Amino acid sequence: MMLDGDNTTPDETVSENGTAASILIAQLDEGYWLIEGDQHLAALLSAEEPYPTPVYCVRFASKFEMASLPSGGIDTADLWAIHTGIIDRLKRENQLVLVDYSQSA
Repeated sequence: MMLDGDNTTPDETVSENGTAASILIAQLDEGYWLIEGDQHLAALLSAEEPYPTPVYCVRFASKFEMASLPSGGIDTADLWAIHTGIIDRLKRENQLVLVDYSQSA
């Protein structure tokens, strides 16, 4: 799922169908959830290579903001939670790009 207005592309990693592969995470308060990139979840969690980098993290100000996305919204109950330790590792390794949703909309 691409967020409207998001035309960024990750590195040269390409998925099996020939499109650019990416990992997209949502942040709300202190919680993180995987929005896109399920096929890379095991590699991301265990720090195995390769997985597409950078990993993009969209920060939402509220549940209302997440639910009001033009694509139908995001319900965290339907997503994989990502442990904050994984996020900390991505930050340490400069593999995480943080974007505030309110600024990208």
